[in-house]
Amino acid sequence: MESGHPHQLLDCDGAGLRDSIVLDSAAAAAATPRKQRIRMTTLAVTPPPPYYAVIFTSVRTNGDSGYSEMAKHMVELAANEPGFLGFETARQEIGISISYWATLDAIRTWKENLEHRHAQSRAKDWYRAFRVRVCRVEREYGF
Repeated sequence: MESGHPHQLLDCDGAGLRDSIVLDSAAAAAATPRKQRIRMTTLAVTPPPPYYAVIFTSVRTNGDSGYSEMAKHMVELAANEPGFLGFETARQEIGISISYWATLDAIRTWKENLEHRHAQSRAKDWYRAFRVRVCRVEREYGF
């Protein structure tokens, strides 16, 4: 992937949306709290490694039970957390959502966010099974 690209992605398809949202990181860096311009694209643009990926794989329960609205809100909330780098998601029978973070401390802070904790408490309403994996990204390439 090309480094130095000024935008970052939130692909919200797995959150019940059909569009991708790109955050202008230059605007985000200049604003406090971070305010971001939304654009459409496809894949998360991340800085040169190393950075971290949180991979959330899941099998959904039947029905929505407020999931779509909460998932959209969680992506928007995470995007405003310090150290957030981007997000990608896809869903068929198994859902895979990957959030990218600058540091392990940023991931811990997000995990403890009160609104995120509330969403986590509803996991059994939305998932038959899930796994969270935290990984350090050492290398990245693509086109």
